[in-house]
Amino acid sequence: MQSDDRRLIPLDTFAGVQDLEGKIDIVDGADGNPQVIATGRSTAGHKVEWMRPGAASEAEQRVVLRFLDALSVEYGPRITRAIAGELGLETGSGGLDTRVVKDALRMAETQRDVFSGANFFIELHCSPEARTPAFRAACAAAGVDAAALASNELAALAQRFRNALAAASQGNREPLDTGDGERLLRTVVAEWTGAGRPSEG
Repeated sequence: MQSDDRRLIPLDTFAGVQDLEGKIDIVDGADGNPQVIATGRSTAGHKVEWMRPGAASEAEQRVVLRFLDALSVEYGPRITRAIAGELGLETGSGGLDTRVVKDALRMAETQRDVFSGANFFIELHCSPEARTPAFRAACAAAGVDAAALASNELAALAQRFRNALAAASQGNREPLDTGDGERLLRTVVAEWTGAGRPSEG
């Protein structure tokens, strides 16, 4: 029977049926936990054990929303919204096809790679260890002589900035630009100075 359980379903559970044929359905498993299955027919046209009759419209919408919830936990709301719009999942009408799950997962991973590349560029742009112009400007704003900093101090600041960048981007799930990076760096340098300039990140 279809599951009304509202507990979050891990994205890996949806990923497990992406190579099957048909629509996604969520049913009560033997252990009482919600189970993701595919419904329809095999490529040869035969019914198989993992398939169930098609769900009603309300149930189909619930399946789509559960998938988007799982996608958002893994990739963040911005990537999820973009994919939902691209694949026409905002209304949840028509249910969720296994091929759409496969496309969504591929698109989400690609988008996160794009964000990761952008954030890596920001890290280079703001690098304390390279004493970039952005870093020197952040030091000047905090009253710190960037040229006088020792290598261990630069390394500590670099680690603090990496940690702050990862938190701000939610693990490469939110895009940042160089302006965001520079503002974040100024905060990091100011806080480091206020903490007594510790030599550890």
